[in-house]
Amino acid sequence: MLKHSYKVITLAVILTLSAVIVSAGSAGASDSITFDVPFDFQIGNNKFEKGSYRVTRENQNTVRIESLDSTDAAFILAGRSGDRLNSFSQSQLTFYKYGERYFLREVKSPAVSAEINESKSEKAVQKEGYEKLAKVTVKGKKAK
Repeated sequence: MLKHSYKVITLAVILTLSAVIVSAGSAGASDSITFDVPFDFQIGNNKFEKGSYRVTRENQNTVRIESLDSTDAAFILAGRSGDRLNSFSQSQLTFYKYGERYFLREVKSPAVSAEINESKSEKAVQKEGYEKLAKVTVKGKKAK
């Protein structure tokens, strides 16, 4: 009898924690931002094609960027980049452009303020003699 009670209590705790985790995940989804990126780009060593993307904060140090056009996605361990924005209409992705290659370097919105460190691929492009030509910003909007 006592053994059965422990099983029931354990099951109740597991179900409660599952509900909390699911509700926390759906709360984060409402803070997602979508972006239409008009060029191919890189996040670290991963290449992404131009298209629509959703950006969501997964936890304090992790940001998820996923394509809405394909199955491509990346998780970024990101350093902080100052204060978050007040309005979703101000949301932006910042890329550094070298020649015809773009590297994602910063994500800013009310939900996310993250700076992406310079990757090995970006450093290799610099060693090839390419200088940063531009800092390109793409505006976003709150995901529906």
